[in-house]
Amino acid sequence: MPASPAPLRLARLLPVLLLLPAVDAAAQCINYANHLHAVADLPLVEAPRLVEAEGDRLHILADRLPWESDVLYLVDVAVPAQPVLTDSLVAPANAYGLAVDQGWAFFATAADGLRSLDLADTTRAGSLPLPGISTAVAVGSGLAYVGHAHDDTTQLLVVDVSDPLAPAL
Repeated sequence: MPASPAPLRLARLLPVLLLLPAVDAAAQCINYANHLHAVADLPLVEAPRLVEAEGDRLHILADRLPWESDVLYLVDVAVPAQPVLTDSLVAPANAYGLAVDQGWAFFATAADGLRSLDLADTTRAGSLPLPGISTAVAVGSGLAYVGHAHDDTTQLLVVDVSDPLAPAL
């Protein structure tokens, strides 16, 4: 005589039964006060694309029209509920990546490789021309890590930026 299929049916229903609430269970309120929520907003003219933080300052790279340079907004967030736009700077056109380290902004660009900009004195800038497209950048300990694509090859370039005015491979 074949075994009864009842245990098999119960095994299939067990996960469903475990998900069903008890008939006499009371509804629960969830307090969302401790979940993510906005504490402030700051209207900007251009659309933010990349955001980097360093200390109490945000650096927001925003798009302008395709034929214009991008803009880099500097925002003081010492009081998070009251962000203050402190400056806006011309950023390289077609910047795909942004990193900020020790008062310098580093841009991975579509046409100009790696660009650097002293945020305290914007007349001080450096660059490392690279063929192809630089798509991302991270900076730390005097090195920039640049995501790069050229001639059907993608790679990570490690660039010495200990002197941000003269980045070098």
